[in-house]
Amino acid sequence: MGVTSAEQLYAELDYELHQTHVLDNIPACQKISERLPTRFTEIHVTRSNALYKQWFESHNDELIDAIAAEIFRIDKEQLTKNEQAATLLAIASFLKDRDTKTGIKLLTSFKGHSNFMREFNLGFLYAYNKDLDTAYSHYRKALNYKMDDLGLATVEEFIMWVLSKEPDKYELHFCVGFINFKIKRDNLSAEKDLQLFLDKCPANMHHRQCQAASAWLQNIRSKS
Repeated sequence: MGVTSAEQLYAELDYELHQTHVLDNIPACQKISERLPTRFTEIHVTRSNALYKQWFESHNDELIDAIAAEIFRIDKEQLTKNEQAATLLAIASFLKDRDTKTGIKLLTSFKGHSNFMREFNLGFLYAYNKDLDTAYSHYRKALNYKMDDLGLATVEEFIMWVLSKEPDKYELHFCVGFINFKIKRDNLSAEKDLQLFLDKCPANMHHRQCQAASAWLQNIRSKS
């Protein structure tokens, strides 16, 4: 069954359940009705994810509004339960308005076991806001979780795209340098971004990260 057909079926079922009195008398129907918001969320997430993949390949700005329109259809309560939906809203809010507050609020609301993508996403949002101490903390937390190559490549490519649009966001060079040095072991790429970070960072900013970047560069250059 396609996504559109599933949505039509769920919508018809929702209508029938609420137009009749079966919800008052049949517990099973009550259960079905309670689960429908989750099913609608899954549909919107599937569509939004497909649109985001299209944007990621084309960087067509027209797709940003389509992603936002689809994800904004999700019930607010569901956004606190479905991390993928919350992540897509965080992405849409950033792409559309460079809104970082929405993503930070949503992603930090999820408690318990985390994952590397959540930590990288939060790290990016904080780094974009120039809060590199908090960003660095999230990046180090990401090291505690299993990663996949595609997810990691997606993170790096997204950051590089933002840097191509906003080269003044020099803190993001530290993020890319961290990924290449600590995770990918790509010293050549790490050296480039870490040096760019140090070159662009004012002398009175980000002392802790400058010390780390300098130490990593020393490590890289001692082996070359």
